[in-house]
This record gives sequence, C-alpha cells and structure tokens, in this order.
Amino acid sequence: MRIETEGEENKRLDKFLNSKLVKYPSDFIKKLIKEGKVLIDSKVASPGYIIKKHQHIDIEIPKEENSPKNSFELPIVHEDNDILVLEKPSGISVHPGEGPKEKTVADIIRPKIKIKGETGREGIVHRLDKDTSGLLVVAKNKKSLLNLTSQFKERRVEKGYIALIYGHLQPKKGEIIIPLERSYRDRKKRGVSALGKNAVTRYEVSEYISHEGDEFTLLDLNILTGRTHQIRVHLEAIGHPVVGDKIYTTKKFKETNEKYGIERQFLHAYKLGFHHPRTEKWLGFKINLPQDLNDFLAELKS
Repeated sequence: MRIETEGEENKRLDKFLNSKLVKYPSDFIKKLIKEGKVLIDSKVASPGYIIKKHQHIDIEIPKEENSPKNSFELPIVHEDNDILVLEKPSGISVHPGEGPKEKTVADIIRPKIKIKGETGREGIVHRLDKDTSGLLVVAKNKKSLLNLTSQFKERRVEKGYIALIYGHLQPKKGEIIIPLERSYRDRKKRGVSALGKNAVTRYEVSEYISHEGDEFTLLDLNILTGRTHQIRVHLEAIGHPVVGDKIYTTKKFKETNEKYGIERQFLHAYKLGFHHPRTEKWLGFKINLPQDLNDFLAELKS
C-alpha cells in the first residue's frame, strides 16, 4: 500500500498513519513502523519521524490483517436484535466532528442500524473521546435508542474506567465533585466553573507505581454524571492529570509524556452495565486493558 504526503507535512509519521488507516489500532500501526514495514522514500523511519512534502510512504500489512474475519472492523462484545456492545479502540472518533473527515464508529455501524436520524449519529447513545478506548453500547432501533437514552439521562447506567495518573493520589478512595462547563477560551475544551453543571467522579486506588523518579497511581473510576471530558478535567483539577493526556495537563507532565513516549491518554472504559431495553434484564460487561496500555504498565513496573 502506498500513501502520498501531499499537503500533510509537519506531522509525526505514526499520527499521520493513524488518520489514514482508521480500521487499524494505533498500537498495530506503531508496531508496523518499528518492525520496518513502513518505508518513507524507500527508507525505514521511526514513529516520531516528521513527514515532509511530496514523500511516498509504502506500508506492508500482513495478509491476515488485510483480510479481516468479518467486515465490521470493530470487536463486537455483544449483539442482539436491539443493541450492539462494541470495544472501541483508541484513535477513532465515535461520530463526525468539525475537523478533517475521518472514518468514525458511526460510519462503521451504519449498515447494522435501523434508525433514521442525524447523519453520523444514528443509534449513538453515548460517546468516548477519540483517544479513549473501551466499551460502547449502540441502539439498533428507535425503541432501544429511546430506552437507553433515558437510562443514561437518569443515571441508571454503570460506567467503569481504568486510568493511570501522575503522582500518588491520597486518600485511596474518594469522590471528586467539581462543576464543569465549556471553556470560554477554547470551545472544544471543558473547564472548572462554579457556574457549570454538576459533575461527580468516584475513584479507588488500585496500585501505586514508582519508576525512574516518577510517581504514578492506577485508578478504578466510576462516573455518576457524564460530562464531556469529565474524568480528564477532574483529575487535572486535583493536580493528578491522566498520563498521556495532551490537553488537560501541565508543561511538566507534557515533558514526562514525551519522556515515556506514550501516544495517547491512559484511559480505558473497561466496564459497562445497563438494563436491556426490551427484556429489562441487567447486562454487565467487562473487558481487559488493550495491549498498548498493558505494555506501558508492564514497562513502568519493570
């Protein structure tokens, strides 16, 4: 496969390929680069290589990866006539935004959804940030959409996350209650405001980690409200930003992110529970950390 860099200069190679090869996880693309299966003008390059104008990028993708077992492209955790529960990888948006056109979860699921509505949002009940991985439930019909939307609005859904943060957070168990609203300086961001909407995040420390003079805490979190970027803003507000977060952090921790070479925020929606929209039976799902976060954690512990 060959890709041209026309008009796409001054981007990291791995980031550029993530935007072009959206059906593949970011850790898989990084692995290809490190294994020398990505050539720029016939030369091997590193993930952090900054691409230039008029370059040719040749990518060798193994046949088994080029021919997926099914055309759906996203791991299905559960499916029935009413709902889909998916495992969203990092690097793909749930629905279209204002930026460049990229393939989204909404694009991939559209053939399975029997709801007519706003383009790009059919069946979408909730969302995860582009660089957050984890469980996502999608409604396949109008009745399920209304029911699930109501459950989320009434806070009857269980949402569990794993996050790695900077510093050793104390106490080991607690609740962060800080109101949030859209930032007046940057409309894409959220910020702390006494006039904002109520936002509640519960956390429990799973493990303290120290590595090369840096301190980390692995957290299990539950959100009682679903504000945009809630966990990330809350953790930055108490002085413990999510590792790998490029937006809600400080200059010091941006430098630490670069030191460790983490490519995305260490935030994973590992648990999701709700009542089935038709049977009303409680459904609970859990998934493991994705490989890239597992590998990063293992490196810190080594």
